[in-house]
Amino acid sequence: MNLKVKWLTENKNILEEHFQLKYNDPTITLKKYMVEGIFFINTPTFYMYNSDLRIYTFDQVMGVVTGNHIDPTFTIM
Repeated sequence: MNLKVKWLTENKNILEEHFQLKYNDPTITLKKYMVEGIFFINTPTFYMYNSDLRIYTFDQVMGVVTGNHIDPTFTIM
């Protein structure tokens, strides 16, 4: 995943051109966007809160896409 994120970050212009051609819109730009590698899983695990990459459950997708997702906090006793 880290290699894919690195490639997309370094070649954002290629992805931008792809979207411009696909949607026939030369004004599409990705310059203000950051590339982040994430995984989607079926059920939550504790590992998803302690991973180098972000991991979300499928139930959280809508909140992530709309920017309304809030990470839970835990108190270790």
